[in-house]
Amino acid sequence: SYLGEFVSPNPTGPLHLAHGRNAIIGDVLARVMEFLGHKVSREMYINDAGKQIDLLGESLLARYKQQLKEDVQVPEKGYHGEYLSDVALEIVKERGSDAVNEPMEYFKRYAVDKMLILIKKDLLLYGVEFDTFFSEKTLHDNGAIDKAVEDLKTNQLVYEKDDALWFKSTEFGDDKDRVVKRSDGAWTYLGADIAYHEDKFKRGYDKLIDVLGQDHHGYLNRIKATMEAMGFGKDKLDIIVYQLVFMRIGNDYVKMSKRSGNFETLSDVINTAGKDVARFFYLNRKADAHLDFDLDVALKNTEENPVYYIQYAYVRINSLMNKAAEISGMSEWVSKLRNGEIDTDGLSLDENDIALVRKISQLSGILRTIANGYQTHMIAYYTLELAKNFSSYYGKVKILDTGRIDATKNRLFVVSLIRTTLGTCLDLLGLSKPEKM
Repeated sequence: SYLGEFVSPNPTGPLHLAHGRNAIIGDVLARVMEFLGHKVSREMYINDAGKQIDLLGESLLARYKQQLKEDVQVPEKGYHGEYLSDVALEIVKERGSDAVNEPMEYFKRYAVDKMLILIKKDLLLYGVEFDTFFSEKTLHDNGAIDKAVEDLKTNQLVYEKDDALWFKSTEFGDDKDRVVKRSDGAWTYLGADIAYHEDKFKRGYDKLIDVLGQDHHGYLNRIKATMEAMGFGKDKLDIIVYQLVFMRIGNDYVKMSKRSGNFETLSDVINTAGKDVARFFYLNRKADAHLDFDLDVALKNTEENPVYYIQYAYVRINSLMNKAAEISGMSEWVSKLRNGEIDTDGLSLDENDIALVRKISQLSGILRTIANGYQTHMIAYYTLELAKNFSSYYGKVKILDTGRIDATKNRLFVVSLIRTTLGTCLDLLGLSKPEKM
C-alpha cells in the first residue's frame, strides 16, 4: 500500500505552472500503481500555517480596505496579485464594511478557504483528484508538533542553542544540524513536517511517496533523517524531485511570481491548450530535467503535437475497425474481435505484424519500471512511440484488403491489440479517447 503526497501548495494564490508538473507526476504514478494492483491513497498537504499565511491575511485586509476606498497599500512582501481584489470584493458583498474590525485570523481563514476552493477546482479541471486533504494548521492546533519534537528530545536528538531548538540531523548523515523551533517560538517547516510524516507513517502504509520541487532538494536528507530518528526507517519514504518548468511562447518565456501577480496559472494553460495537452506536455520529460512547455506546439492540431498524433492514431484504428465491419462477411468476426473472442490459432503474422506485437509487449515491463523507479515520463514516451510505430505500419501494409480476407484478419488482430494498448496508455495518462477528430 502506498500513500502519495503531491501538489501540496501554499494556499496563497492559484496553482501556477510548476504545480502542473507536480500534479501529473503524482497522478500518473498513482494510476500506474493502481493498474498493477497496488492500493494507493492520494493526499494533498495544505501549507496553511506560518508567515506566508500571515502575509496573505494582511494582503487581503489591505485589498478589502481598498474596496472600501481607503488609501492603503498591500504589504511590500505581501501578495500583490489582483486575485485578492476579487476575494476582497466578495467580503464587501457579504459584509459591506462590517468586516473591517474583524481580527486578522478572519482574513487569513477567509483567504485560505477561497484559495482552496480555487485550487481544488483547477485540479478537477486538470483531471486530478485526492482522497484526503491534510491541513498543516491542525498540527499546530492539536499539539502534534510539540509531541513529535518531544519524542526526539526524549531520545536526546534535540538540543537548545541560541534560544532555538535544534535537531541533531548530522547524526543521520546531514551536513549540519537543523532548527525545528526558532528563537521567537515559531516552528520551522521542518518541525511541522516531522509531525506530518510521523502521522503518515503511523497510518500503516508500506511506502510513503512525496513529490517535491527542486527547491526542496536539500530538504530530502533532513526529513529522512527525522524519520530514521523516530524509528520508522528512512527507506519507507521515497521522494521524487522534479526540476523547473518554463512556459515558452515563441522565443519568450513567461515569468512566475505569486507575490507580484506576474504569473501564468495552471488553469490558464488548461483553458488555452486543453486538459489532454497540458497533462501530456507536463509529463513528456524526465522529472530531473528542466521542462520547456512550448505553447505554440501545444496549440497545433497537427502531427507536430504529440497528443494530436497519439489520439489521431487511436481514432484511425477505430475507423479501420468500423470499415472492416462493413466488408462482406466480416461484421460478426469484427464484433468478436472487439470483445476479445477471436481464436488466434488460425492467425499468421508476418515480420511487420511481429514487430508491432513486440512493441506492444513492452508495456508491462515499462509499467513495472515506473512502479519501481517512479520514472513516469516513460509512459508518455512509450505511448508516442507506439503511435508512431502504428503510423509506420499503416503506411507499409494494406490493412483492409477485400481480396485477401485472411491477411485482413491477421492485420486487424494486430491493430486491435494496438487499440487496446493505446487505450490503456491514454487511461494511465489521464487523456481522453476520442472516437473521431
